[in-house]
Amino acid sequence: MARLGIVLIAHPCRGRENDDIEPLASELRDVICSLCGGECQIEVIDSLDKEAIKRTLENITDKLDRVIVIPLLVRKGSHFKDIESIIRELSEKMTGKIVLAPSLLDLETVRAAIVSAIVQICEPSGKYRRILEETGDPMIIAEIRSNTDSRDVARAMRESKIMITDDIRILTFIDIGKIFPGMKIMLEDRESFSYPPNSIVIICRRAPAIRQVLKNVETGLKPSLIIAVPPALSGEDIKLKREILRLDIPVIATVGSRGGPHVAGLLISSILGDNHERGQA
Repeated sequence: MARLGIVLIAHPCRGRENDDIEPLASELRDVICSLCGGECQIEVIDSLDKEAIKRTLENITDKLDRVIVIPLLVRKGSHFKDIESIIRELSEKMTGKIVLAPSLLDLETVRAAIVSAIVQICEPSGKYRRILEETGDPMIIAEIRSNTDSRDVARAMRESKIMITDDIRILTFIDIGKIFPGMKIMLEDRESFSYPPNSIVIICRRAPAIRQVLKNVETGLKPSLIIAVPPALSGEDIKLKREILRLDIPVIATVGSRGGPHVAGLLISSILGDNHERGQA
């Protein structure tokens, strides 16, 4: 597995608070590692000083197999030309190891661009491949989080006999041939959102249903697996999706705005397919 590095060269003041970039780098580290299936080093150069940029790039490029340099909030001009000059000089010494990406002028764009670049350079792991192929949106992959190993998820799917969902349209996106024999799939779209113990709970239509599941778990009604991937229409919805990942039972969730029955169905089929290929399901 090639060792990959991302270097964000950030304008120290334009259009952002001083502490914007470090949280972004921390967020991206987990995303990129999950996409690549390996380690990724992320460095932030919060300066446009030529010597500081050159020194940091020389150090990181010397240790890694591939480095992508992304100017953030650096408009075309003398600063960008300085960066181009440094990259050109280093590229002559280390052919193919260092790549300069276009300058990005807002933080949401940088998230999307980095994930897209990683998908192009690194083959996404098996369980994400189909989601990427079907949706064409690498940011869906970037938002997927799990509090457990995919083998535990596949085991829960294998051992559970009932799957409860708030949107039956997931069946459009599930490969029924990979669902285990005897599994019953039932619709639960009431506000109370009830389910039998040790069932698989899939929330992909309404984020507020997560709140009821959290209450149920507090009273001892635990599913064997929760897949919480509804689209988020507010900050509170995103907060709920992040909160459910803290439970001590297997959970998969999207932690941003993306979601829906297509994400849930493709995710189920992708996990089952990945584990079938590896002989673990």
